[in-house]
Amino acid sequence: MVMSWMQTRLGAGLVVAGLALAGCYETGQAVLTQGAEVTVSPGTYRCRSERDREVSIATISAPARLRGDDVVYVATFDTSRYVVRIAPLSDGLLLLEGRDDSRRVYPLFARRRGTSEDYDLLVTAPAARDRLTALAATHGIKIEFPPYGPPRISGTRDRQRAFLMAHTSTELQRTATCRRAR
Repeated sequence: MVMSWMQTRLGAGLVVAGLALAGCYETGQAVLTQGAEVTVSPGTYRCRSERDREVSIATISAPARLRGDDVVYVATFDTSRYVVRIAPLSDGLLLLEGRDDSRRVYPLFARRRGTSEDYDLLVTAPAARDRLTALAATHGIKIEFPPYGPPRISGTRDRQRAFLMAHTSTELQRTATCRRAR
């Protein structure tokens, strides 16, 4: 799938604030074994949370090629550092997966807002619980909805990846809006 330069321009930079705000799912392992190369403007980003309206400041590096076609970005939020991989999905969605220094994994979704440089960070929508349960069953993974925090998914890496890659806007809601600082 080829994504336009504008769709992916801010994608990697957005993951930082999203990681700090809350991952979309709790997983026990990384599911993206290869990150896609996207055009990213290295620098500082401002992300405003929908819930508390606070602004988070994040930075993103230029892309780095680890091996073959595996591309990662280094993102920071306060004193935390993340290695980020990105996978493009349908409907202009991006799956962002960050790993921190303790090796914890944080998957999150993002989407560009129209023709602007604004992006929405997306997490699972509570109203989509039945759809998420059905989607998990289709992909052979287990999903749990704890009283606090993001849903937990478990299963093989390939099945978790297929489940995450099958997401659409139907299962997601905005948690923050991000813009590159000028």
